[in-house]
Amino acid sequence: MENSSFSHPLEWDTIGGLDTTGFIFMSNNISGPVGRISVNLTSYDLLKAAALLLMVVDHAGFYFMPDELWPRAIGRLSAPIWIFLVGYAQSRDLSPKLWIGMLILVLSNFATGEAVLPVNILGTIIFCRVLLDPVMNIVRAKPQSLYPIAFLFFLAGVPVGLFLEYGAAIFLIAMAGYMVRNRDNLPFRWNDILQFCAIAMVVHGFYQLGYYFFSFDLIYKIVIGAALLVLMLGVLVRFAPKEYPALTEKLPAPAVWVIQFCGRRTLEFYVAHILIFHAVQIWLGLAEMHPFTLHIFR
Repeated sequence: MENSSFSHPLEWDTIGGLDTTGFIFMSNNISGPVGRISVNLTSYDLLKAAALLLMVVDHAGFYFMPDELWPRAIGRLSAPIWIFLVGYAQSRDLSPKLWIGMLILVLSNFATGEAVLPVNILGTIIFCRVLLDPVMNIVRAKPQSLYPIAFLFFLAGVPVGLFLEYGAAIFLIAMAGYMVRNRDNLPFRWNDILQFCAIAMVVHGFYQLGYYFFSFDLIYKIVIGAALLVLMLGVLVRFAPKEYPALTEKLPAPAVWVIQFCGRRTLEFYVAHILIFHAVQIWLGLAEMHPFTLHIFR
């Protein structure tokens, strides 16, 4: 039976998450009511493991099957999960691991002659964490500012996208995560929050499919757009911190370990798999290498 009644709900977020708070890339040690690391599978573990699998499929397509559209299409569902969890988290921790991971990948691009901009998703995560509380404090004080602020991030989507993966428009998904988590303390009805969540995902999909992946066939765009909305309105808005002791008991121990590793060591996995995929791509002759040649923009 799942367990979601905790006397100290903040402990779910402050122990870890892709950092703490249910986010991605750092030791995500979710704590129970007595401060222990949960031995059970949690909702964070399951959601992050799913996002990680989608990300690996996406990057496998990018590095090894550049002419195949389906891996990239599947991978479009990964980033919104991570960014939603950034907003859902109660911590805005900017751990050294996050900065170091971002820097390692930037230096790796420079070392192999790849463009150093836009900075990888770790930079986007930092961008969202730095801005989220100040922006949402404005929205709390002046609810009528929600959509004007969202429109500004929409307009900044492409310019910011030159410097950060996914651009500024994806910040709306972090705002959506924040609103879902803090629904009881915001001056909005639940239907208003659902409406904003849907709009945030539509805006993200518009940029992804209309600008960055313009070459996708129409059928791919339709399917991905529908899948993004289902992800937001069918999965993410329903997310809550939970433990699953019964599921943990039923699954083989190796399967539990893999899922928990994916959910609690995401940062390390993300950085390592990018470095490995890139090295294998070069080794297979699928990419040219121009060592230590500076290319600023992709």
